[in-house]
Amino acid sequence: MANETSADTPAPAPAAAAAKAATPHEMTLERFAIELSQRDKRVGLVNGFVFVEKQARHFKDVESAFQARYDAFIKSPV
Repeated sequence: MANETSADTPAPAPAAAAAKAATPHEMTLERFAIELSQRDKRVGLVNGFVFVEKQARHFKDVESAFQARYDAFIKSPV
C-alpha cells in the first residue's frame, strides 16, 4: 500500500520549481531605501521618495516596482 501512495503522488515539476525560483521576492520599503542609498547618494531624493511611498501606504513590494516608482519620482516636477 505504501508504494501505491507514493506512486499516486506526483513529483514536483522541474518547471514549477524554476518558475518559483525566478519569482521576485517582496522587500520592505526600508530595505529598498537602504540598498538605494548605496547606489544613489542624493539623500534628499531618497528620503522624499520614502515619505511619498509611506503616504501611499506602499510598505512592501518587489524591488522592480519600487525602482519604477523611484524613477518616476525623480522625473516628476517639483
